[in-house]
Amino acid sequence: LYDHVWQINPGGSSTPIVNIFNNNLSGVSNWVYTPNPSAYYHTDGVIAFGDTSQLLVYLIGNTFHDTAFGTAAFYCTYGNTGSGCAAYVLNNVFEVDSAEANTSVAVWLNGTAPHPLGPYYLYNNTFVNNGIPLMLSDESASVVLENNLMTEGTAAGNYFYSKGYGTNSLPSVLTTSDYNSFYGGRGLSFSGVGSYWCWPQSGGTPSGCGSSYSGSWVNTGFDKHSVRANPQINASYQLSSNSPDIRAGANLSSLCSTPGLGPLCYDKNGVARPATGAWDIGAFQFRGPNPPVGLTGTAK
Repeated sequence: LYDHVWQINPGGSSTPIVNIFNNNLSGVSNWVYTPNPSAYYHTDGVIAFGDTSQLLVYLIGNTFHDTAFGTAAFYCTYGNTGSGCAAYVLNNVFEVDSAEANTSVAVWLNGTAPHPLGPYYLYNNTFVNNGIPLMLSDESASVVLENNLMTEGTAAGNYFYSKGYGTNSLPSVLTTSDYNSFYGGRGLSFSGVGSYWCWPQSGGTPSGCGSSYSGSWVNTGFDKHSVRANPQINASYQLSSNSPDIRAGANLSSLCSTPGLGPLCYDKNGVARPATGAWDIGAFQFRGPNPPVGLTGTAK
């Protein structure tokens, strides 16, 4: 799908579960307000909300490619009274041209009471050059983030996680965040309501947490096992052989028996993730050179 003001808009009350998988969505250029190119308005990749009830979205294996959507590539929000959105987001690639990076949000989980909120689960996604890979709002409830790869530029508006509307601080709206990979971003790499945290990186930005920060993000208790080095991804957003994200993720095999989550045990290309041992971070499981076959030998 290319150059629509809304690429996909699931909704209604008679279909409470929607599966969106293996699509390539890009382009909003003909829907930008010409006198003010920064005024994208609601040019979304997927905008999802129920009619008068909650909509549950399974967003699996999609590519959101090459453009900064106005609100978000995936905007999980609310509409009429009593409506809301919950989501499982896995094996997706959210990629933005670096020139547009500081205008873009990849995933925006937007909810407010009394609308039904969450839960939201983000597993094994890859985010490249998004201004904000994840935006949380108001009372976003039960947000779980594991095995996600986030690499971005250093534009003024770039954060890894950001808390938008409402008065709650960023850590208070997260349930779990760990075994992720963060690289790049501006100095204030995680933003919240009235508070900012940094993610000190070796060879990246920032390299330490100075007085302008409220502290290191890991001091919040989240991302204790996450990676903070260049993920070394190639032009296809897959891990190179020297990537620190190889075997650095959590093994989530136990979740694959959950209805709707079978695809989690396979990567975006359908490659099986290991039943035992650590998974790779991101949408793609690393595949090294194929072992030799058809060999012969002589035993002495």
